[in-house]
Amino acid sequence: MDDDRLLTENETMAYLNMSRSFLAQARMNCELSDGTEPPPYLKVGDAIRYRKSELDAWLDTKRVG
Repeated sequence: MDDDRLLTENETMAYLNMSRSFLAQARMNCELSDGTEPPPYLKVGDAIRYRKSELDAWLDTKRVG
């Protein structure tokens, strides 16, 4: 899969194994409950898209140990 591919919200939910409400709250609050930044996203018109490479980099910041 191309790392710069734009994922839909449904594809992102499946990729991260997270709910739509988690993603929506993260976008609205601009931070997660632990005080960190939410996954970066793009807004194209009314559509929300996530770049896979940015999701991978965001996940790397969540690594413990």
